[in-house]
Amino acid sequence: MHHLPGRPCAPGHCLKIMKALYGLRAAPRKWNLRLSSFKIGLGFAVSNLDSCLFYKRVNEHIVLILIYVDDILMTAKDQNYLDELKDQFTNRYQCKLLRCIAKIVGVSQVLERDSLFLYQNTYTR
Repeated sequence: MHHLPGRPCAPGHCLKIMKALYGLRAAPRKWNLRLSSFKIGLGFAVSNLDSCLFYKRVNEHIVLILIYVDDILMTAKDQNYLDELKDQFTNRYQCKLLRCIAKIVGVSQVLERDSLFLYQNTYTR
């Protein structure tokens, strides 16, 4: 790693990295720990079945957050709570919000009336 301009470094010495950088081996783990602690701070619990799935009960409904690398999928029946949750994420992290999704991790989704259908056409081909 080259030193920053204006930050001298003696020959034969190195710089200590104070945080994980994107592209380093430890970066995904550090990102996961940081994101997990943020969600747990919001009152979410980690699922026993999948460490990438977080859940929280709000009134009589359940809110789910699924993480896949740097993609975050949030779902809730209460749209107001979902909007508030998205605001908390955008205030904390620089992110791009997308509305409805058509495919995630090879699973296609179709919403018809009040039902959600999941298809894995990519895997069956």
